[in-house]
Amino acid sequence: MQRLSILACGLVTVSLTGLLALGCGGGSSEGRVDGGHGAAMSGNGGSGTGGAGAGGNSGGVVGTGGSLGAGGSPSTSTSCDSFDACGGSVVGAWKMPATMLCGPSLTTLASCPAYTRTDNYQETGTLTFAADGSFRSVMTMNGTESISYPSTCAVGSACPIGTSATDAGVSMSCGESSPGSCHCDYVYRNAVISEEGTYTTTGTTLAMVSSGSSSDSSPEDYCVQGNTLLVHFTDSSSGSKVTMAFAKQ
Repeated sequence: MQRLSILACGLVTVSLTGLLALGCGGGSSEGRVDGGHGAAMSGNGGSGTGGAGAGGNSGGVVGTGGSLGAGGSPSTSTSCDSFDACGGSVVGAWKMPATMLCGPSLTTLASCPAYTRTDNYQETGTLTFAADGSFRSVMTMNGTESISYPSTCAVGSACPIGTSATDAGVSMSCGESSPGSCHCDYVYRNAVISEEGTYTTTGTTLAMVSSGSSSDSSPEDYCVQGNTLLVHFTDSSSGSKVTMAFAKQ
């Protein structure tokens, strides 16, 4: 399932954690940095066609990037182990990106200590849950993002090399900044990331499945308090708990 990556900071082929952390990072493989979007923070967002060319992520030409991980709000190291799930109606429109109340840092990668990420972009969007059990998220991004990491952290242990641009307003350039050191620059110009699918709430858990997904969604704890939607999930990359807050539109 793609988690609410969107929820979190803001990008994704959606899974709840993907939605949540939209905006928190791109996809990864076994903790490795993926050349497609590179930012493998949550490991839930950014599937798409990114990555290297024929040689997989092993030094091929960078692909189109797919869904991007947005920088979003800064996180804290505060423990998120406890969460009071209360359920409630999620129907309506919620602002994105969400605010991370607690969880692991989004500018570092536990599996690659030398990984660094610098972003300077803005994102705005809406996550809408309809009464008929469908959802749709739309996020617009403008700005830049850069990541650096040793080639030992890359899939295939080789830096992706090349440039690419998409009709969705995303361009990127990746290569070796020095022997054994990978660097990627991303530029977002009114880049629009959208996702739709279905959702279900059971008691105090929320599950989302994006259209075309063949996998079932893992339910996440949630709580609606007035005009705030809180979602609590486990980050697949670090295994740490994360709590995101969405404000009602």
